[in-house]
Amino acid sequence: MSRGYEMTWHGVSSLTIPEFGIETIQRDVLGAHRGELEDVPGQEGALYYPEERGMRDLSIQAYVLTEGPDFGPDRGDAFERVAEWLQVDGRQDLILGDWSDRVYRAILTTVPKPREWRNLGRFEINFWTDPYSLATAASRSVTPSGIGTKLRSGSATYSA
Repeated sequence: MSRGYEMTWHGVSSLTIPEFGIETIQRDVLGAHRGELEDVPGQEGALYYPEERGMRDLSIQAYVLTEGPDFGPDRGDAFERVAEWLQVDGRQDLILGDWSDRVYRAILTTVPKPREWRNLGRFEINFWTDPYSLATAASRSVTPSGIGTKLRSGSATYSA
């Protein structure tokens, strides 16, 4: 029985690991600041060289619940399955249950540590995501007549 939010990582749902649960999801509102300030000798202040924002941090507090003893084989097996599910190289699609109409292009930055996770019972999963998410079904956008909803079946659109 899955607990908490659902998470889909590289096309595979967290529901495939019934013991896995997500307690909280934290994401930065904006990507990392990459602009630069350069002091100008002999003048007050500095020149600003703007850059597009960089990657955003996304952090998930997760846990595994099993029927057996806390440090038993059931719990260890569940953590091994979570680690195998997470261990994918490169940028992948990430969909989170608290905002399921958005897809993040994400890179896993956590190195799965099943033994440590099993002993603690809770663990953190960290990702870097692109500065903008992609809409999966409907997105709100600015149109000449104001803010509206554009339905886009099957296609992804950029959304802040």
